[in-house]
This record gives sequence, structure tokens and C-alpha cells, in this order.
Amino acid sequence: MQVFKTFFMILKKSAPQMCIYLGVFLGLSIMFTTIAPSTQQAASFEPSAFRAAVINKDADGELSKAFVSYLEETAELVDIGSDREALQDAMFFRKIDCVITIPENFSADFLAGKDPQIQTSSIKDSVGAVYAQMQIDKYWSTAELFRDFGGDAAPERIGGWTAESLREQAVVQLSDESVGDPSQNQLNYHFRYLCYVMIALMILGITSIMMSFNKKDLRMRNLCSPLKLGRMNLQIVLASLLFSVASWAILVGLGLILYMKSIVSAQMVLLFCLNSFVMMLCCLSIGYLASLFVKNRNVQGAVYNIASLGLCFLSGVFVPQQLLGSTVKAVASFTPTFWYVKANDEISALSHYDWDAVSSIVGYAGIQLAFAATILLVALAIGRYRRRSNA
Repeated sequence: MQVFKTFFMILKKSAPQMCIYLGVFLGLSIMFTTIAPSTQQAASFEPSAFRAAVINKDADGELSKAFVSYLEETAELVDIGSDREALQDAMFFRKIDCVITIPENFSADFLAGKDPQIQTSSIKDSVGAVYAQMQIDKYWSTAELFRDFGGDAAPERIGGWTAESLREQAVVQLSDESVGDPSQNQLNYHFRYLCYVMIALMILGITSIMMSFNKKDLRMRNLCSPLKLGRMNLQIVLASLLFSVASWAILVGLGLILYMKSIVSAQMVLLFCLNSFVMMLCCLSIGYLASLFVKNRNVQGAVYNIASLGLCFLSGVFVPQQLLGSTVKAVASFTPTFWYVKANDEISALSHYDWDAVSSIVGYAGIQLAFAATILLVALAIGRYRRRSNA
């Protein structure tokens, strides 16, 4: 097992760089999981009351009176008077969101089938003003229905029917299946950023070894040794696999230790681990492919930085996939990291673990395995072509 031992002796020289990436990963994991938004949705909804000043120039109109009474129930009415400067000052200092002005003869014109307009002055881009306009439109569109189909009903009855109709509230019950546990979000973030450091570690570790073994003098000497080439390659493969599994186990173990209190489901942790293990195989294949092109330390630094950062920015590791454009997603779908993140997000949202729930995640893992096999086959083909060319 001389080659196996030599593998780890060479790897030991790259330990400081790998420790730096491990520290960066832990820092990113802790930082982003600390500021991560909760995935738990609100259990109820209560509309906020807007603040408004009402100028009713149709004080004798029954419908206008009914409308003002409705506003008293749904809004916070502020009595400022009708002085224009005072109203403008109130809006400027955010004492009110809008001014609602009911014009003269509004009730009579409305009952006559005309289209009188209630005037509103509001703060630009004010949420309260938008909500106020929605309430106004909703009230008078409902009143218009009662006016057109209520026969010869008196104005006060139309106002009463309208207010009573708008008081009806729908009962909404949130399904538990659509509400994620906020504690699961921390594990999601940890395993998402684990992808970044695995790519960097695999490329850094594998290329460091292969740069030494691929040196012309050493390679020629090894070919003259009594150790067969097949056994030499087998020892390198076993050592690479052991290095990859050990790195994966350390990264996963650190996450489970850091967020032990957040673990609420053994099935979810198992799925996270399996998904990351499959991604580790992809990273191992990427590392072996990169080793065919890395000839010195300068190229090595460029390769593992570009590969790790490029794949992670493109596929949704650093930027959530929901924020990526359709073109970026289409390009990212040709990378294994895209499917890793997609599976990771779906695992975080699971509430039950039957086959229907996990089948898509298994499919994403299968795509990652296909990427790993394809990249490895390409790397083997390139390596074989080079050996024949140098023969």
C-alpha cells in the first residue's frame, strides 16, 4: 500500500489550505443560518387599519352617512378639519395616510345612476393609502349592486345592506403541510453551503495529489517499478474515496453538532445526508477531471476558486433559486449543484416521508449520480487519450 500511504503524505501538505476552507464554510454556515428568515408562515391575518381624514360635503346624504359609519369601523378617522394646509401637514408628518373627500350631492347622484367619484389625496407609495382605496372601491361596488338589484329600496337600507355584506368574513384554516418548521431552515442552509466547500476541498485535495503523481520523472519511475499500473491506480482511487468520505463526514458531523437542537426528524436528516453524499461523489469526479488540467499551484488556485464559486453562484447556493431568472436556471440545470440545491430545498419543505413526497428528491439524486458518472467517464477518456498520445 505504498501508493495509498504516499497519497496521504502528499495530502498533508495541503492541510493548511483545506483548513482555511473549512473555517470559511463554518463562518458562512453560522452567519447565514443565524440571519436566515423563518420558514414558518403566519397562522392568522389581521388587516391594518389605515388613518384617514374625511371631508363630507354631502352631510345630508344617507349613503354618505352610511359610508362614513363604515369607515369608522374599518379605519382610524382623524379629525383635522378642512383646512388644506393643515391636511397637507398631517400627511407630511404621517399623521394620516390619506384624505377622503365626498363631493356635494354624492348620494343623490349615485342613486340616480350617475358615476360620482370620491376624491382621495394620499402619501405617495403609502400602503395605508392603497388599502384605503381598496376599501372605498369595495364599498361602492357592493352598494352599486344593491342599488341596481334592490328594487326601490331606501338609501338607508342600501347602506345597511352594504355594511352588513362587507362584515362577512371567510374562515381560513392553514394546512400543516404547507407550514415549514423554522428549525429545519438552519439545516437547509448548512447543507446548502456544504456544497461550496466540498467542491473546493475535492479539487484542492485531488489536484494536489495528482500533480505529484503526474510529474514526468516520477510517473516514468513508477511505470518502471514492479507495482502494476492497475494496482497503483486502484490504491489512488481508494485513497481518493477515503479522503472524500472523511471530508464529507466531518462537514456533516459539524452541522449536526452545531444544530443538534434543530433536529426534529431523523428522516429529514437522513435525506439531507444522502443528498450531500451523492453530491460528494460529483465533487470527487469534478476533482479528478480538474487534476488532468492542473499542472502547477497557480493554475490550481484559479481552478478551484472559479469552479467552486462559479457553480455555487450559478446554481442557487449563494442566491436562492427563486430569485434566479429563467435563462440562468436553464443554464444552471446543466450543473449537478443545481439539482443538489433543488433537492435540498424540497427536503426542507417536507412534512411527511412517503414515496409520493420523496420520489422527486430521489429523481434529483439520480440526476446528480448521472452527472458524476458522466464527468468521471469524460475524465477517464481524456486521461486514456493522453497516455496514448505520450506513448
